[in-house]
Amino acid sequence: MVENNTLQPAISIDYKQNRIRIYKRTLRLIGNPDYIILLINPEEQILIILSSDKSDKKAFHTKRLITGNKQSYEISSKHLLRKLLAVCTNWQDNRLYRVYGEVVPNQSAVQFRLTDAFIACGTKG
Repeated sequence: MVENNTLQPAISIDYKQNRIRIYKRTLRLIGNPDYIILLINPEEQILIILSSDKSDKKAFHTKRLITGNKQSYEISSKHLLRKLLAVCTNWQDNRLYRVYGEVVPNQSAVQFRLTDAFIACGTKG
């Protein structure tokens, strides 16, 4: 883990607002893809954000974020948030969690160990 976490990929998982916030720098680190998919490995408690394309029906379109002034891309998915709660059994459904990740070399992906998540109060990425 890099000591200066402002250089690391980051996400926030916000159960109060029912959203996952992927910070712009996270997408920059994987080449500013137009589409991404989120994968969960429940056994290892890892969330992976992977560059994708529009042919994948589960892909999220991120183009507007890259060209806009927003500092994060937000995904509203109660289904995905419920899956994360099932994986992270010590999490509470009324909290805001932040987790820093690492780039997966040669994969256009970042991974987040959900066991490293911490409760955050108001986040800026």
